[in-house]
Amino acid sequence: EHIKGTAKFDLSLRAFDAGNQIIFQLEYCNKLFESQTIDRIIGYFRTITYDAARHPGKAIKEIEVIPESRKNELLYGFNKDLHDPSLKGTLQEKFIENVNCHRHRNAIQYDDYQITYSLLDKYSSAVSIQLIHRKIEQKKPIGVYLDNKIDIITLLIGILKAGCVFVPIDTVLPVKRVREMLRTAAVHLIFTTTAHKENYLSTCGESASAVEFIDVDDSFFSEYPLPAQEKNRTWDRDDPVYIYFTSGSTGTPEAFLGKNNSLLHFINWEINKFNVTAGFRVSQLSAVGFDAFLRNIFTPICAGGTVCIPRNRDLLMDSYALAQWIRKQHIELLQCVPAIFRLFNIHSLNPGYFKTLKYITLSGDVLIPYDVEKCYDTWGRDIQLVNYYGTSETTLAKFFHFITREDAQKIRIPVGKPMPGA
Repeated sequence: EHIKGTAKFDLSLRAFDAGNQIIFQLEYCNKLFESQTIDRIIGYFRTITYDAARHPGKAIKEIEVIPESRKNELLYGFNKDLHDPSLKGTLQEKFIENVNCHRHRNAIQYDDYQITYSLLDKYSSAVSIQLIHRKIEQKKPIGVYLDNKIDIITLLIGILKAGCVFVPIDTVLPVKRVREMLRTAAVHLIFTTTAHKENYLSTCGESASAVEFIDVDDSFFSEYPLPAQEKNRTWDRDDPVYIYFTSGSTGTPEAFLGKNNSLLHFINWEINKFNVTAGFRVSQLSAVGFDAFLRNIFTPICAGGTVCIPRNRDLLMDSYALAQWIRKQHIELLQCVPAIFRLFNIHSLNPGYFKTLKYITLSGDVLIPYDVEKCYDTWGRDIQLVNYYGTSETTLAKFFHFITREDAQKIRIPVGKPMPGA
């Protein structure tokens, strides 16, 4: 029997002695729990009490709480797509496949500057050839310590082609922290600029000798002309492909290793979920030091889409300028943190202001229901908000929730359900 009222606590259970029976009352806050969840909890509790009554000598740990059907769903149903034969190949093969299909399409839009798939393939292959000529072994970590995002993207793809592991380092970090990160990740070769190299050398002194630098100047990508037949390396889905670091909010930043199949799993999911196709335009607003940077790159370029990058980093601090940029660049998928989303002066924008924007994915911080309410008051259901959840170690995200207007009335926005195969 369900009775509506005001809950004093988030979740509480009371028991009453009614002579020849015991009556239980479960009280819950419906802004935190759905009725289906409470029904499932009641079912588990009934299982425990019935079994305990029939077998007084049985230990609690011996009671099977979860029905066999539910257990199969948890163990096998959620992961049935993990071994899907259609999920094959590698990230490198996915990129090359799209190069062959979309050679003359724009892979990257940097305000008014464009780079095609053909050029991105050519320049990234030049990076791969340099690493191979230097006899750098596969799976070796290679640092990337730059400001220019086009160069960063090109280098990451080139490092992948060489079968090595890329380690992106944000240039805004203190140099001594960068030194510790390079030491932790065992990086001995790093792509950077002359200015960043000199700053690193002057700060770190003799300890800087453990790292070899490759200067990325204006002529860098044309230094190694492509041979008639490029020497390809073999790639495997189980290969490590990147090393990132946690924020260090609980102490020293910890390094974590991402694998080819894990990253490709997320990219394939996002491409299919948002119907990313040729020409689809995706924002790139993330800092290079956060792993969210990867989904902003590989989702579009593994589907023939376009990575859209603002030239001015200060754009993120100006809500009106950012809104103008999103509109001018015809962004269809905006990926950002809730703080950036909060910057939008939503009530000053017309409902049809973003003519092309279809999805906004949010991750990296808590999304406040009030921000969701403002969004729906202005845009209605024209733009779908999606909440992502998952620690960095789980490869970008593993839970998702398509937000509804009703979620704005809840205390917290749900983290959702696991992605198939997660």
